[in-house]
Amino acid sequence: QTEAARATITAALLQSPDDANLLVAAAELALQERQPRVALDYVGRALASDPALLPALRLQAQGYLDQATQATDSVQRLTYYGLAVRSAQTILLYWPGDASGFVYLAKARLGEGNQDLAEDALTRVIAVADALRPEERASVDEAYLLRGDLFEQQGRLNEASADLESAYRASGDPSLALRLYRVSLEAGEILEADRWLTLLLGDD
Repeated sequence: QTEAARATITAALLQSPDDANLLVAAAELALQERQPRVALDYVGRALASDPALLPALRLQAQGYLDQATQATDSVQRLTYYGLAVRSAQTILLYWPGDASGFVYLAKARLGEGNQDLAEDALTRVIAVADALRPEERASVDEAYLLRGDLFEQQGRLNEASADLESAYRASGDPSLALRLYRVSLEAGEILEADRWLTLLLGDD
């Protein structure tokens, strides 16, 4: 299916090389194939015609994050995280308050090792969750998970538990229930730990 999609998009781009929608589709496919450099080339072409194109801006941020993940050199890795920060800030410049922009910004800040700025970005998403559009809900759920991870790393276990539970309610992921059991135990919250253990065991 991927090869067929690539062939279709490539053929279409030969006919319409500046079509932004086709360029975005090509970039999405390249990211799925773990080729962020190729994806960023397509994204750059799309943004050349429309600098505020939100799908392209999101793909640009994700492309730089993927490049950072793949980088083997620490200096290069930090460079890509810095570019991801700029991409996320560009999203928020053109689309103020966009939830995905804050999530991309938080991921990039975490990559840089700047936990305070990452927490701030995630908190800004979560604080306005009720006012966001339904299509932005996935970004809110991801923000809860990322902030819960951060709190757990920092030893802020009660705060981690609250965020991870919000993420669990959204996904129903059993691995999150297991984490919540462990976090509750570590925090000394025995009743909470029992609640999560009961859920994991399927008891009513």
